[in-house]
Amino acid sequence: MIQVKLPYKKLSKKSSKKSAKSDKKVKESSFMKAFRLREEKESNEKIEQQKAIIAAKKEEERKHKIIMKYMIKLDKKLKETVGEGFFVWVDEPGFKKFNMDIDKLRKVLKKDVKKYAGKHLAYFYIKSFHDIRDEDHLLIDKDTWIKAQCYVYIIGEDGTLNKRYSIGGGDFVWTTNDFKITKPTFKFLEFLMHIFDKGLYHFTTLGGVTLDFIIDDLKEQGVEFGDVLQPLAGV
Repeated sequence: MIQVKLPYKKLSKKSSKKSAKSDKKVKESSFMKAFRLREEKESNEKIEQQKAIIAAKKEEERKHKIIMKYMIKLDKKLKETVGEGFFVWVDEPGFKKFNMDIDKLRKVLKKDVKKYAGKHLAYFYIKSFHDIRDEDHLLIDKDTWIKAQCYVYIIGEDGTLNKRYSIGGGDFVWTTNDFKITKPTFKFLEFLMHIFDKGLYHFTTLGGVTLDFIIDDLKEQGVEFGDVLQPLAGV
């Protein structure tokens, strides 16, 4: 068999570059380039979103550690002093808290009607959720650390206490970011008590509204808080 060798022509460097450029132009049209750039942009955006989600999760975990440490101390203090609920005579000087069974309180009022008739009485309830936040609670958001309520009542002329009728008050909760506004101090609760006593704020929500909602609403009404608000450091 006779083999025929074809003549071989070596391409110059200049020709090779032209050929490469030509191939590139053929491989990626303007449409394909736009498509590629869009794909890259979407991919980068997804990466940034994932990074933001991870960063936000770490930030929440950091806040939770600070709040949990604070809540353990606060819960212990509340249990040793006032429990979950207590009363305060609004029109008496100071913020003197006392615990009493409602039936016993009604008997005390009836024994001295002249003394108590017309007086303003505030009822407070404080429930910690820090150790049961992973559980499901009816009408309570999972981010709730504390649920509180304050209602102010007027003792009737006959010495009766009717807890169905209050002149002001409401149910409210502390979620994670609410600790940026203030800690749940007695000073703050006393301040709210006097706001409710004046009839400036009254609402009923079984699950409780967030603290920031109340604060924003009161500020819109022109209420000034002065040094009452004490944010939790680090949150």
